[in-house]
Amino acid sequence: MDMLISFDAHATVNGKESSIEAYSEFYDELGKLCKKIIHPYNETRMPRSTCLLKDILNADIIKFKIELFSAARKHKLKLTKIAILRAEGKDYKFSLLSS
Repeated sequence: MDMLISFDAHATVNGKESSIEAYSEFYDELGKLCKKIIHPYNETRMPRSTCLLKDILNADIIKFKIELFSAARKHKLKLTKIAILRAEGKDYKFSLLSS
């Protein structure tokens, strides 16, 4: 199972550098929940505040959501809006289009 996550968030600490660090560490933490993660720091075409998690390790969506919010709090991010799209099976194609 794969998940595409898009969210609005702001760092609970001040300053641009601390915000960038919070996002980067948040994506690193999410990488522990799956076998592969694609996010703006490792794929320049990925939209900001969006990531694709490939082969989720825990298929329970409720537990996944708890882990997601826990990771955000741990890295001083406050998620205000979130969209989670779940794709099961391999019959879908995700592509990043250049503008």
